[in-house]
Amino acid sequence: MFSMLCTRFTFVSLFLISICSQAAEHPRDHEMEQLLSIGFEALTTVTVASKKEETIDHAPGVINVVTAEEIQRYGARNLRDVLNRQTHIQIVGSNLFPHNRTGLRGVTLTHVETDVLLLLNGRPIRDSGNSSANQDLYSSFPIETIKQIEIIRGPGSVLYGTNAFAGVINLITKKAPDTPEGNVSFSYGSFDTKKGTLSGGGTFGDFEFYGAITGIDNEGDDFNNINGEFGTTGKYKTGFNGENILLNAKFKGLTLNALLSDSTTDHGKSILSLPSDDYNLDREFIDIGYVHEFNDDWQASFNYGYHRYQDDFKLGAFGLTQESEGKDYLTELSLQGKLTENINLLVGATYNLQKNTATVGDVDLTSRHKNAYLQADYQMTDWLKLIGGLQYNNPDDVDSDYSPRLAAIFKLNDQWDLKLLYGEAFRQATTVERVLDVPGVIVGDFGLSPETIKTFDAQILYSGRRGSFSATYFRSKHEELITRVGVAPQQIVNAGEIEYEGVELEGKFNIGHGFNFIGNMSYQTNEDDNDNDDVTYAPDLMLKAGVSYESMKGYEFSVFNSYFAASTLQNDEVTTVTANNKDADSYNLLTANVRINLGQAFNDSTLANTTFSLYGDNLLDEDIYFPSINRQSVSSLPHNKGRGFYATISVDF
Repeated sequence: MFSMLCTRFTFVSLFLISICSQAAEHPRDHEMEQLLSIGFEALTTVTVASKKEETIDHAPGVINVVTAEEIQRYGARNLRDVLNRQTHIQIVGSNLFPHNRTGLRGVTLTHVETDVLLLLNGRPIRDSGNSSANQDLYSSFPIETIKQIEIIRGPGSVLYGTNAFAGVINLITKKAPDTPEGNVSFSYGSFDTKKGTLSGGGTFGDFEFYGAITGIDNEGDDFNNINGEFGTTGKYKTGFNGENILLNAKFKGLTLNALLSDSTTDHGKSILSLPSDDYNLDREFIDIGYVHEFNDDWQASFNYGYHRYQDDFKLGAFGLTQESEGKDYLTELSLQGKLTENINLLVGATYNLQKNTATVGDVDLTSRHKNAYLQADYQMTDWLKLIGGLQYNNPDDVDSDYSPRLAAIFKLNDQWDLKLLYGEAFRQATTVERVLDVPGVIVGDFGLSPETIKTFDAQILYSGRRGSFSATYFRSKHEELITRVGVAPQQIVNAGEIEYEGVELEGKFNIGHGFNFIGNMSYQTNEDDNDNDDVTYAPDLMLKAGVSYESMKGYEFSVFNSYFAASTLQNDEVTTVTANNKDADSYNLLTANVRINLGQAFNDSTLANTTFSLYGDNLLDEDIYFPSINRQSVSSLPHNKGRGFYATISVDF
């Protein structure tokens, strides 16, 4: 089946390339004809792979980019909607932390964000205490402010350290406009969903700023007769409310990135018991940077980041409340520039001070972690670029280690490129995993070694005048897993390894006549060191595709479907996942979006800055369930609301 799907997807993609090259020109296409002839990948620049601006085809990573235009075209309520459409990504979670983390390339073992690192304008957002519960970002981050999202599939620890394990997601916000301008939008829809966002900015001499204030209130879907862990049955709610303040500012060489978030999420507590309760999360992220340019070729950067993360929730039916707080202080200094006309160098070092407390398990720990990194690229010939990098990692009370990166990028001709990549990454143990001690229940280990992953990628890319296409093969070896063994109490230990292997196909095409197509397919298998197959919660197969149409009369219509195969772990004989609730089967998540510029549609200049959109989610009204990753003995849980419609009015000023 796998080979058949690959063959069909490749055939369809190549067929579309042929169609695109011959399609008749739509009036709207004429303006872009010369730019499109350069190639999509040569036009799109990213910073996530090398901490400098470079085109995708020259970057040492398997990277895809989501643009603001794409987000608007296909519609979305939140960041979760956007990321679920991307190659080899599924947003998952548990009864404790719903929709809390990115599952990428099969590395889906825990319910916290241990394997994918989120960046805001290149600066890392992570909580050392529990490796981050990020449902506030996936549910309420103001997507209206996004310029583009850069996604690395594969290791990123060489430059970003811990948690850049299976991938990195860089959220790039819009820059300050030359003159003051803004946008206000309001949404209302199913499940009593209300959302308002005020965003904008401007440039005043040397001072630039762009920011947003967002508020969301969603009663959520109610699922009745859901089974808990100890035989309880009750109502499982999926509501969410939260507020966000986002600010990006610049004054000469100084920069500021700030994100303040306060949210409450309905959840099933730590040990699933119903009815649902509240999970409260308060986040403060502030990063101050300074860039000094010595000359046209060399610059130094200094960043100081503060991240405070506080949450509280009920542990279960026993009435105990867990309260925890983590404070991370990250200092980073880097230097980059040209050694010669063909050789670029990046060197840097970080110092991370972490302070964590928790009421349950008597967690109280201050730790210090030191890292240093370097990366060099050499344009050896017009057709060959070589990249090498290394990160030195020295966490508290654990032996130091190294994470390397090697890459060779071949320019086959004007349209085809080949990347051969090897990288390693690590994920150091969290404070909870190191010092947690609940007598008779669970015991951590202060000397836990970091998990590691070693990945080889081979990718071929096509970039033509009307679109792009890539095919990727990857193989990863995941070692020193941080896991729980035994019973009463469970011990947190390093044990076991997993090997992953898979392929990824993706393409974007401007078909012509106002039509655009986007699609991707990913397939992976994994096996542990005891020869057990499919030992993570990830689906083996994902198929995602969308088509959009843009009219000259001011309206757009788009449909997108994401197919996720069933979580494979539940079908494996070694797991203890049960099926007390509905089976966590495969599902299709079909969405549609209509977007209308009212000024163009009604030929009224007074409405030129006003846009109306109607977004439909889960249009097939499927019952979508997924295993709760928190505890394998817990059954599947509702993973998506029922069919819903959401209307938005947006006004630029």
